[in-house]
Amino acid sequence: MNTNNKTTICSCFEKIRNHPQSNLIYTGLIVLLVVVIWGISSYFSSSTKLGMKMGMDMNMPMGMHMLSFGPGDGFHVHKKVDPNFFERVSDISKDPADIPGPLRRNQPKLVEIDLVAKEVVSNIAPVTPFHYWTFNGTVPGPFLRVRVGDTVKLSLKNDKTSSHDHSIDLHAVTGPGGGAALTEVKLGKTKTMQFKALKPGLFVYHCAAGNAPTHIALGMYGMILVEPEQGLPPVDKEFYLMQGEIYTKGMMGERKFQEFDGMKMIQERPEYIVFNGRTGALVDNGGIKAKVGDTVRLFVGNGGVSKISSFHVIGEIFDKVYPEAAFNRTLDDVQTTVIPNGGATMVELKMDYPGDYVLVDHALTRIDRGAWGLLSVSGEKDKTIYSAASK
Repeated sequence: MNTNNKTTICSCFEKIRNHPQSNLIYTGLIVLLVVVIWGISSYFSSSTKLGMKMGMDMNMPMGMHMLSFGPGDGFHVHKKVDPNFFERVSDISKDPADIPGPLRRNQPKLVEIDLVAKEVVSNIAPVTPFHYWTFNGTVPGPFLRVRVGDTVKLSLKNDKTSSHDHSIDLHAVTGPGGGAALTEVKLGKTKTMQFKALKPGLFVYHCAAGNAPTHIALGMYGMILVEPEQGLPPVDKEFYLMQGEIYTKGMMGERKFQEFDGMKMIQERPEYIVFNGRTGALVDNGGIKAKVGDTVRLFVGNGGVSKISSFHVIGEIFDKVYPEAAFNRTLDDVQTTVIPNGGATMVELKMDYPGDYVLVDHALTRIDRGAWGLLSVSGEKDKTIYSAASK
């Protein structure tokens, strides 16, 4: 600012100070300033049409909600929520055994699928509630199973209690956005899309409305299996698990409601890294179960949004791995397999010896953040395979 401008401003304030009604003028200026500040605050903090008091996350720098160097509409600062507004779910985790069985048909058909985008409150860890965004009320969402050549008619309803629009992008879809543009749906509404399953494989799906990483990090992901024409080789047991990251304002283990932290997500610093939505999901009740002699198939996905998963079962070796869930080749006798963000793998292993086998991301510090589970195998011990040796 130049000297003339400074002199002019000082002169104006001097005239105001010496004005016979200076107190009134100063009071008016203060009121005007308060009104301006209130107006700016109201712009960044408003009540939704649902009547919830939802304000901007002030842990983010001002303007971050508009900043983007990508093709989208910018990063959305997550809104504060009243956790009492949303349905309380006792267990957010998807049962890993809840999988539709093999299709066992030789011809393609029309398959109709109904999904609901639903926001709920459930525990990340004991006494640590969190506002999850889900497909059908669990993390991950339902395991979808179709056959190559099928025509899939998918309807997505956005529950009327949602705080945001939602959509679905299926990596099995050939078409712009994977279906996201056709399914972005407002509160209380339903949209339907149709696609043909052209390629076999195990594919991730996720929400892609608004800022997609936010929707994914809050729990909106799952998998769809497109079986090849000849189907998959028969196995005794199949299980479904997905790794995901949770970004909370509070530190890991805080025993109170946790708000989502957008800045931690941008910085790729999750507080929790978990299987099936929460800590202990694949540990409670003894984990997933099999018997000696069973061949087990694990459908494993990585919702991300930031960390690559190095999937490993401690004390076992994968007999067969379908790398990145491609069905045109397999690897035999693999110790650890990599699952990229937004990717998947399929592994098979025959259970030869009883005991508890720990499922991990072999970036082992993530165990402390929740990334572990149990494969509990019952049956007779074969001491020729594993036993203590005499001296």
